[in-house]
Amino acid sequence: MQNQYSPEVIRAMLDVFVKPYIPFIDEVMNEYGPALGKVADRIAQYGRENTMRSIRYYVAEGLDRKDAILLTINSNAALADAIKNIGNNKKK
Repeated sequence: MQNQYSPEVIRAMLDVFVKPYIPFIDEVMNEYGPALGKVADRIAQYGRENTMRSIRYYVAEGLDRKDAILLTINSNAALADAIKNIGNNKKK
């Protein structure tokens, strides 16, 4: 799908709709940024731990490590697709 807006139009839209809120966004990020960063780090850590648990599970079930990794990647991709499709279905 081709973008229907020129860079100049996009810049003008940002000036109108985003620029007025930049001081507020800076204030929020200065006050809550460290806590939000910790939350984001913990979510990422949880994802890594869950991935490693999945790989160890498949290896324990008899798959070699390469196949366990591929199956885990495939499962994660399938989950991401399912979540995306749920979101797309709600928009209709």
